[in-house]
Amino acid sequence: ISSFQPSFGGGALDGCIFKLDNSLQNLIWSSYLGGEEHDAIYSIALDDSLNIFASGGTNSTIFPTTNNVYQNNFQGGRSDGFITHISNTGQQLASSSYYGSIDYDQIFFVDLDKNNNPYLFGQTEIQDSSFIENALWSNPGSGQFVSKLQNNLSNRYYFTVFGSGN
Repeated sequence: ISSFQPSFGGGALDGCIFKLDNSLQNLIWSSYLGGEEHDAIYSIALDDSLNIFASGGTNSTIFPTTNNVYQNNFQGGRSDGFITHISNTGQQLASSSYYGSIDYDQIFFVDLDKNNNPYLFGQTEIQDSSFIENALWSNPGSGQFVSKLQNNLSNRYYFTVFGSGN
């Protein structure tokens, strides 16, 4: 069964994503998602065409990204989040981006609005306000974030942090 990443990327683990038939008896396709280090998928969402948005965390500096996305390169720290848009056939990455700061970042949940734009929820250890964008409210130094990206992952609509920082 062909896929966008048929081989293990490296490190101790890669993300794994697969599609089963309605009876959950037959594998339609499966793929790894990862680079040369540790990669994990925590959440997926399906758009109106049943394409997949997968989110998670990586400390790979060679994670599979695509051109013209929000972040093509690993930003630093112990890990970065990532968001990847996968075709419903599992054969190609429509778009894939790192999502992080110079500190620790992970994306734990992804959901889509009515226009299939992804909303991201995760953790960050960034302590300054340099990552906050287009937000009416924020709590710099706190540990959780929420963000919205364009469907093709090229631009960010907003990013804000909230919580106590503990």
